[in-house]
Amino acid sequence: MHTSSRLVTLKIPLPRRDHRVFLAARRILVRIMGAKAPDAIGLIQQYLRGRDARGLADEYLDTVGWPMAGSRTVSLRRRRKVPAAVRPVRSAVPPRVVLPRQRGLMDPTRN
Repeated sequence: MHTSSRLVTLKIPLPRRDHRVFLAARRILVRIMGAKAPDAIGLIQQYLRGRDARGLADEYLDTVGWPMAGSRTVSLRRRRKVPAAVRPVRSAVPPRVVLPRQRGLMDPTRN
């Protein structure tokens, strides 16, 4: 493999139990693929490569048992920043709305 400035090298501690799963998967693939089977590192790289953010986040939520009732839909679009000159000025006191009284509707003697 050639080194490229586009590659990121990660050093991730992996529990032995999880590492053994990749080793066992390699043994299965050796029986099927022979010499073309990837090693454990190749399997891990293949598992991590080519993922999309939404699918990865959804898989994580499934793994940790996040309830489906909780919101899982998030917009991945960034909010467009509105220039300060265009932003509405917020006052400390909200404006008071005065509604005209309609006596006919509020009269308790009227049925």
